[in-house]
Amino acid sequence: MATQAAPGKVERRRLRFDSYDEIIAEIDSLHVRPHQQLGNWSLPITVGHLANAVHASIDGVEFPVPWYFRLIGPWLIKPRLLKSFPVGVKLPQVTREKLVPRQIDYEVALAHLKRGIERLKSDTQRRPHPVVGKLTIAEWDQFHFRHAEMHLGFLVP
Repeated sequence: MATQAAPGKVERRRLRFDSYDEIIAEIDSLHVRPHQQLGNWSLPITVGHLANAVHASIDGVEFPVPWYFRLIGPWLIKPRLLKSFPVGVKLPQVTREKLVPRQIDYEVALAHLKRGIERLKSDTQRRPHPVVGKLTIAEWDQFHFRHAEMHLGFLVP
């Protein structure tokens, strides 16, 4: 049922998460069985990145965003982002350094993600997203679910 990918592109898995428990279950499943890495990130780096994004939604993260993205973000980018996370977005180097670990142990990354998820459940504070602005708790959850779907889709059992 896989579709043909465009030249230079890979066909990732299509996932759909409705809870953080489903994300953790998928990560655990990938960890215990062989899987193919279609993208540039290993499972530990992917999990570490998802963890950093979860913590950033509570603590905030600053990185340069062009003014026009901030202008159109809440109106054009936000609705699309909460439905399906875009693939192939190149983060600026300063952002990559804050959100993407170079190397990380799987167990450390998973523990960091689980701590972040526990924080999401107990802390009602959320910071604005640098591009799309203010998100409700439910919108932040949708953001994290779509974000995890996109990244974990590049890891195929």
